[in-house]
Amino acid sequence: MYEEFKNGGEKMRLFGIIFLFIFVLILNVSAADFDLTKQDSGIVSGLEGELLKLSVDGRNELDMTINRVGVERVMITLDGNILVLDIGQSKNLDLDKDGVNEVKLELNNVIDKLASFKFEGLNVVENEVMEKEDEIMEDEDDHEHGVDDVHEEETSDTNVVTGGAIGLGSIGNIAGISNWVLGIVAIIVIIILIFIFKGDGGSSEKNYNKAMELHREGQEFHWDGDDETAEELYDKADELREKARNLEGGF
Repeated sequence: MYEEFKNGGEKMRLFGIIFLFIFVLILNVSAADFDLTKQDSGIVSGLEGELLKLSVDGRNELDMTINRVGVERVMITLDGNILVLDIGQSKNLDLDKDGVNEVKLELNNVIDKLASFKFEGLNVVENEVMEKEDEIMEDEDDHEHGVDDVHEEETSDTNVVTGGAIGLGSIGNIAGISNWVLGIVAIIVIIILIFIFKGDGGSSEKNYNKAMELHREGQEFHWDGDDETAEELYDKADELREKARNLEGGF
């Protein structure tokens, strides 16, 4: 009886450690709603009154509170500063206060009291501007070599721009669903562990049946006059019934 109790306690401690590890992992992954070290751009949404976390270096975080959500206008408080943005309006931000703007914040959309913001690293924006300037230069060169070359270059440019848009959208979607995926995986792992721990001691029905068999054997010994053996069998039967009740009641 003591050994079973000891083994059960060890299993509970192991289960608690695993659960705590998964919980801490979820907190670490979802610590910042937008982290410039992990993504160049992303979509972050929040309800009126919600607090969002932003980070540039992956360590220090800034609080962004959504104060008011109107039909087409949102008021937020970012690191103690109040900002008002209309849909489509953007603002460059210096999140780490080093004198250089690192992120462009844009109010993407508003649905009821849910505001959607687009965050984008300014180095990405600058690279896109440079790429567009290079494309213009290439187009001018193509005009000098003939109309056919111009058409081919325009088709190529369209593919490049479309691919870039898909890439940025994919990054935003991955950032939005990564926490949900991790949470679902954690729940699945916990469910599997519960079934494993429950299965270690056998089913409650088997324990009840075994207890009944031991009780019948105890009665036979009692009728034969061997009360000592009968009492031992009765005690074992009681232990199995208690074990079965514990299995039915979970941990």
